[in-house]
Amino acid sequence: MEQSEADCILYLGTRNFALEKDEEIKAVKNAGFNIIIAGPSEEAYKNYNIDYFIQVALGKYDAATDIIVSYVHSNNLQVKGVVAWGDISVELAGIVGYALGLPCTTPEASLNVRNKANTRRLLTKLGSINPKHSIINIYNSFKENLEAVG
Repeated sequence: MEQSEADCILYLGTRNFALEKDEEIKAVKNAGFNIIIAGPSEEAYKNYNIDYFIQVALGKYDAATDIIVSYVHSNNLQVKGVVAWGDISVELAGIVGYALGLPCTTPEASLNVRNKANTRRLLTKLGSINPKHSIINIYNSFKENLEAVG
C-alpha cells in the first residue's frame, strides 16, 4: 500500500496495560503511519508520540461518529484503518469506518462481537467449527456445565 505523509491509523481507545499500549503504538509508528487516538481523555497518552488526539465519549456512537469524522475531514487526514480495542468500540469502528468510506465490518455484524451468545448461535449454524460451550446463568450451574463441556 502506497502511503502519503498524512496516512493514519485511527485507534478508538487503546489497551489499558502499558506494555500492550506501548506495543500497539510502536507497531503503527514502525509501519510509517501517523496515529490518531479517539477517547475520553488524553491523559493516558501524554508520554506517547501521538500525532492527533480526538477527545470524545466513545459510547455515544452518533455523537462520536460526527466528532471523529468531522475532525478527520477538517484536518485532511487520510485514515487507512480503524482499530477498536474494547467491546464498546467495535460497533463504533464499523460505523466510523463506513462513514470514512473504508472497507470494514458492518455495524450490524459487529454486534456479534459484543454478544457472545449470538456469536455462538451463528457458529452453530456452521456445524462442527463451534467449540463446546455453555452459558452459565447462575453460579450453581457452573459445575454441571463444566462437566457437559469437558
